[in-house]
Formats: sequence, structure tokens, C-alpha cells
Amino acid sequence: MPRVLLVDSDLASRLTLQTLLKTAGYVVESVAEYLPACSLLQAGEYNLVLSDPAGQAILEYARKRENAPATARINSVYCIDNPDQRHQILLDDRDISRFLDHVAELIGRRTTRRLNERRLWQMPPLSPIC
Repeated sequence: MPRVLLVDSDLASRLTLQTLLKTAGYVVESVAEYLPACSLLQAGEYNLVLSDPAGQAILEYARKRENAPATARINSVYCIDNPDQRHQILLDDRDISRFLDHVAELIGRRTTRRLNERRLWQMPPLSPIC
């Protein structure tokens, strides 16, 4: 099961998103602040880290980890679209399926990236041309 770390300082948003993600089959751990989120990232591997706009520092921390998860900034209405491989996630009461599709897409892209990295390390060295 894909693991999601949800960092949102707003209790209502955090509980709503956590319930939505768990119902969709994700293993979700949620916290309100940076330090508990850092501890969870150090203790385990996540496929995706979602954070409210105040959590930019935790997203940057997650991206620097060895097995970096996919990351996205969210609030209960939208996710900020960033050019460097973070993708827009829209969420409102009429668009829950689109939100879950984007979550799945982010996790899928992270999985593909990790598989490609492993293939590069497993490739035999090139023979010198003489």
C-alpha cells in the first residue's frame, strides 16, 4: 500500500484529507507541524508527502532525503503548481475523484523515477572502444 504523509496545521482539513485518502486505500499518517513530520520521515519511507502552504520547509526536507517521496503543497481548495516536478492538485467537494487521480499520478511518477534510477545503477559498464 502506498504511504502518504499529510502535514496540515488546520485540523478540519487534515482530518478530511486523511479520511479521503484512507478511504481510497492509502496508508496515511498525519501531523500538524514540522518537527513531528521530520521524525516520521526519518523513521520510514513515504511515497508522497502532502503539506499545506505553511509546510514548505517539510517539503524541501523530504525532497533532500535519499528515497525522496513525491511532494505537493495543498490546502483544502488547491495545490500550488510548481515547475520542478510538483503537480497541481485541485480539491473541492465536486472534484474528489480528480484529487485522488492526481495523488495516484504523483505516486506513479515517483515509482517510475525510482525504477529508472535502479536500472541506471544496474547497467553494466560500457566497453571501451579500441
